[in-house]
Amino acid sequence: MGLLAGGGKNCELYVLKTANLGKFNATDSQVVQKEQICSSSIRGGPVYWQRSAANGGPVLYNWASDTLKAYPFSGTVFATSPSAQGSATQIWPGGILTLSANGDQHGSGVLWATVATSGNANDDPPVPGALHAFSAENVSQELWNSATNATRDNFGYFAKFVPPLVANGKVYVATSSDLLAVYGLVLTVAPRILAFGSETTNLASAPMSITVTNTGTVALPITSITLSGTNPGQFSQTHTCGTSVAVGSTCTITVVFKPMSAGAKSAALRVDVGGGAKTVALTGTGT
Repeated sequence: MGLLAGGGKNCELYVLKTANLGKFNATDSQVVQKEQICSSSIRGGPVYWQRSAANGGPVLYNWASDTLKAYPFSGTVFATSPSAQGSATQIWPGGILTLSANGDQHGSGVLWATVATSGNANDDPPVPGALHAFSAENVSQELWNSATNATRDNFGYFAKFVPPLVANGKVYVATSSDLLAVYGLVLTVAPRILAFGSETTNLASAPMSITVTNTGTVALPITSITLSGTNPGQFSQTHTCGTSVAVGSTCTITVVFKPMSAGAKSAALRVDVGGGAKTVALTGTGT
């Protein structure tokens, strides 16, 4: 059954059948669900994260002039109350939302929101704004905002109804300050290439190390460290990173190359950190 979700100025969320929208019906008897999800109009949402049941199930997010809220989806209807919500209310027009995630991978989802921080963005723009990042698995947990280190991160004036864009590990924010603000991870991974050279098949190489450094102002959650690419099974890794890297701290990833057959081998080691990632190229030759 194809479904469509959306809402408007009365702040009611509708779930409709795409094959039977129903035309005008004064009683809305054709809708699958109608639910009040905020106290003012829906403006910068909703956005939706399609997750498998094993990873928590799908969820919809909205942030009007009240609090940021997350509503689980059963496959047919949304929950009648949020599974999580933020603590801060927001002035008009609320949070303009974008979701980034590595598919439905646990711990990878980040909900981004641009907001007006003061003034009257409706009648007297431009007004100052800010970018916020929340855990998409628990929106009561704020990960970062651009006011934490305003000297470095402030983007200036808020652009109405323009959601952030997330691509290739960076967040792009259009502004009313005649500039485009670009945010990236305050994380360094070095070196970016590990070349093991020639190693005898079925024998482990000497270990090589990668250093991960948090150069930012907040702890960075380590959501996963994985091997992928052409020959991930020819390499193995261990690390000291735990679940996060504290401000100004480092951790170490140790990689070993054990070729199972002759010839050139390659893989990529990926460090996922709160919605972004860094990769290290791995190469070696089995002899």
